[in-house]
Amino acid sequence: MNIEYLKNFIAIVEEGTILGASKKLYIAQPSLSNQIQYLENEYDCKLIIRGSRKIKLTQEGEVLYKKAKNIIELLNQTKKEIDEIKVGIKAKEYLLQGICELAIVNADINDDLLESKNIYEEKFFCFDFTGQNNNNFDITKLNNNKVIYPRVYDTYLQNYFKENNINVEVPVVTTSTISSLEMGRLMKTFVIAPMPEKEKINIFIPVYSLPINKLYIRKIYYLKDHNLSHAAKLFLECLD
Repeated sequence: MNIEYLKNFIAIVEEGTILGASKKLYIAQPSLSNQIQYLENEYDCKLIIRGSRKIKLTQEGEVLYKKAKNIIELLNQTKKEIDEIKVGIKAKEYLLQGICELAIVNADINDDLLESKNIYEEKFFCFDFTGQNNNNFDITKLNNNKVIYPRVYDTYLQNYFKENNINVEVPVVTTSTISSLEMGRLMKTFVIAPMPEKEKINIFIPVYSLPINKLYIRKIYYLKDHNLSHAAKLFLECLD
């Protein structure tokens, strides 16, 4: 099974044409056509019917589209959970080995030797680099616009857009909030990324809170019954 071919198959279905998917993915049309042919050979069936304007899925194509979406979502969620575990394990190692006194992570670390405090909750915000007049902004303003966000939130946000009948174009895929903001600034698009609600950033553009019910809790961990340095104690006191 070629995961990239499944991802591109999903894009072709959702764009409605191979040309549309080609522009979105920056992949040549003949290459995408070859990928469709590969999948059809793999499953020994016809997956799409090319129309004058839009492609149409066969019954087998409908099944593959739905299952491919589930597979990609499961893979993304698996990677996210594994990454969180890896970050948690590394933070735990550093704390137990005395390499650092404090560790700030999103992951949950279960260890009787460690204590933790919640630092803040992150929620989704929309950063408007378009230069348009978007007074009275609401989520529907994103419809038919270019939106950039970190790759890790792709599945969740795509599902959210679909549930709310919002069609967005994602011109580039980024790996972090910082790179999303930088690309948004260069390309003059909307950017969606999580950040603490009360955090102040040096960015002179409109920033809108989004009604997306997903929060990320950032925690700070430290050794239990350990004599922390004066600086570490002062830092923890600032969080109270």
